[in-house]
Amino acid sequence: MTDEIKPLDIKPLDMGLDLYQDVFTKMTEDAERRAIDAIRLPWEYFGGGLEHHGTMGSRMCDKYLQEIHQLLNHYTIKDDAVHLAEPIIEKALKELNAAGPPLLRFLSAVFDPSNRYEIDLLHLIGRVGKPHIPLQFKVMLIKAALRSQNSCIRCEAMSITGIWGDEELISLLTKHHDPENWIQEYVDAVLEDYRRG
Repeated sequence: MTDEIKPLDIKPLDMGLDLYQDVFTKMTEDAERRAIDAIRLPWEYFGGGLEHHGTMGSRMCDKYLQEIHQLLNHYTIKDDAVHLAEPIIEKALKELNAAGPPLLRFLSAVFDPSNRYEIDLLHLIGRVGKPHIPLQFKVMLIKAALRSQNSCIRCEAMSITGIWGDEELISLLTKHHDPENWIQEYVDAVLEDYRRG
């Protein structure tokens, strides 16, 4: 007499997968939270940390930022014209993309409290950055901008999300509830435009 073959009880396997998913999700969220905290660190600390590595990418980043700040200082941004800083920003994003941390340093200049052109820089990154910034850095940039105390930076983040149109960024807007009514109305308008295609 042969033993009866019982069906495999997959419940323990499901529980194991659920546990793995929970742990993996928490690890991912923790890593993302640390990355967001890093991009929001005071500029002196953040910049100093990268300079400590002495990478050529960090020096290149500083050179680009200096040139961009000079152009922003001398020339006003106009909606119907390409700003002279735009090709410099585009070149910086392309060259720093492969360097990783220096690109993060470049993007973090938006949150530099001593940067007089933080909003202008974010605006121009929004104009030219879509094809040159990896998605994970886009998400970090927009998340950090949406958490800014500066309402103009939050507003720029929404504008950029509408321009870039990545689903992951749109998802951030759907979860964002802005304390300023006029900005929340802008959020709703951006989302409505996205739905209409």
